[in-house]
Amino acid sequence: MAIGGFTDWMINPIEPVQNDSEGNYNAHVGVLRSQMVRGLIRGDRECANFPCHHADQNCTFCFCPLYPCEDPSLGTFVTSRRTGGRVWSCQNCLWMHRDDVAASLFEIMPEVGPAGLDLAARRDLKTSLDKRHRRRAKAIMVLGATSGAGKSLMVTALCRAFRNRGLTVAPFKSQNMSLNSMVTERGEEIARIQELQARAAGTRPRGELNPILLKPKGGVTSQI
Repeated sequence: MAIGGFTDWMINPIEPVQNDSEGNYNAHVGVLRSQMVRGLIRGDRECANFPCHHADQNCTFCFCPLYPCEDPSLGTFVTSRRTGGRVWSCQNCLWMHRDDVAASLFEIMPEVGPAGLDLAARRDLKTSLDKRHRRRAKAIMVLGATSGAGKSLMVTALCRAFRNRGLTVAPFKSQNMSLNSMVTERGEEIARIQELQARAAGTRPRGELNPILLKPKGGVTSQI
């Protein structure tokens, strides 16, 4: 067939990228059912992946029953090395590994059949948990009397500590970066300590974490 002088074999529509997340869920239904039979636990030092866990991490749901939640604050899509399609990754999500979140989910979980839970049921569970458990920490300001007092390293430690407890946390500071800066994946320049703090918090280094620094000089001018 020809359309406007072009034959059909010349038309090359853009096909949507295959989403393999549901297939990944289906492959782990057996794991999910065994988790429900095992019941609530705390840490699992017998797990082969324990070295990458944390001492206070709840391992009841090693495989998340809400997968794939597609919540951008908890995970992201990555390219599957096996199929080349998109697959949901929650590698950096610790929300489900909080004691309070795991206990609430175990309490409200319906019976898991051989086919697992349908997507609508998983979305309903996620909505219920969101209402019960906040994920964002309140703002904390770290103050020090002098340069070199250790404020930046203290913030880095707090970012990692809060992340390990399943909270979504991010650093925010105007920082002099004339001598020590780095470039984000979007081409934004931020201070290297903010990049380190972002990694400690398990979030992506980005310009919003490091706003422009204005240092007052006299009553009417500022140094940028």
